[in-house]
Amino acid sequence: MRIGVISDTHGNLAGWERAWEVALADADLVVHCGDLLYHGPKFAPAPGYDPQGLAAALSRCSVPLVVVRGNADADVDQLVLEFPAGQRLALAHVDGTRFLVAHGTALRRRTSHDLPRAGASSSS
Repeated sequence: MRIGVISDTHGNLAGWERAWEVALADADLVVHCGDLLYHGPKFAPAPGYDPQGLAAALSRCSVPLVVVRGNADADVDQLVLEFPAGQRLALAHVDGTRFLVAHGTALRRRTSHDLPRAGASSSS
């Protein structure tokens, strides 16, 4: 099984489309580690910023998605997404392997020794 991992799209539809073309379209499962739609008040939007377009693209994704909430995601985001995206952690079990999915900020608040993980972290 091929698992594609992406994080911190921050509403960048062009970035999602490029990642899809290069790596994610051939995946059997896509894991998004949070910060889907909003860029946050500290940063300017990236070229290609289109959170509504990205929400539509994610909602029509032809590959199963596992999505967790990042520190820039908000409750209101769920209004434009057609899948649940409000959980800080997800435990996935794929082909006999379990893995924890989180945005990096969620793991810093917990003891996470020796956990195999994929996710974004502003300190990594």
